[in-house]
Amino acid sequence: MLTLGERLKFLRTIHNKTQAEIGEIIGVGQSVISNYENDITVPRTQNLVVLARYFGVRVAYLIGDSKSMYEKGKKYIISQKIPLVSHDTVLDLPKFIVTEASEYIQAPIIEEINADIFAVKIMWQGREAILVAQRGEKKSKLVLCDKEGSVQVLTREQAKKEKYRILASMLFVL
Repeated sequence: MLTLGERLKFLRTIHNKTQAEIGEIIGVGQSVISNYENDITVPRTQNLVVLARYFGVRVAYLIGDSKSMYEKGKKYIISQKIPLVSHDTVLDLPKFIVTEASEYIQAPIIEEINADIFAVKIMWQGREAILVAQRGEKKSKLVLCDKEGSVQVLTREQAKKEKYRILASMLFVL
């Protein structure tokens, strides 16, 4: 079973945070977080609660009393780097979209989502927006589709009715 220090380090790492950043959250220095992660000292109860809330996990998980990170039925969200691709790339949707990425952006991603996610900048609702989408059959109301050679966001029903090629399911807008 993992120790509190190992679990804290794991959570900090998947959230892409430094020891100093985590220390700021609970009002301690980087060396204190290092001591927690190396199981030299343990956080006060109040700090455990703050850390658990920050990471979106149960205190019982953090202290090693449970294997379950979160309550049943609650999705665990982490910030993850995903590829940002161009409009043209979305129209072609290469097999390995990450090789077509112009850069990577941080986005909150539910852990069950697979690697077929990407982001694209397009004009949507009168402004430039970054849309996060997933290839494959995902039951979302909005989809990215190829509408006469340009990427558009439509409802799934509208895209099917007008016979536009559905490129991906829209997950959210950044």
